[in-house]
Amino acid sequence: MSTVAFPAISSGIFGFPLKQCSEILLTGAIDFLRLEEFPRSVIFCPFHDKALTVFAETLDSLSSAQALKG
Repeated sequence: MSTVAFPAISSGIFGFPLKQCSEILLTGAIDFLRLEEFPRSVIFCPFHDKALTVFAETLDSLSSAQALKG
């Protein structure tokens, strides 16, 4: 398998905090991809523009934090 996709499960009508959802999904994917060869790409499927913005901001924040670690 070269690609896997994840929806932002429960962050819509069930009310799980979107920021926390993005942190959990993105951190888990980044940590896994550091250790494994596959999948080669991960797709996140937020279902509205606000979710996309939150995921993008979280990814930027995680990327900045990693850059500081060296």
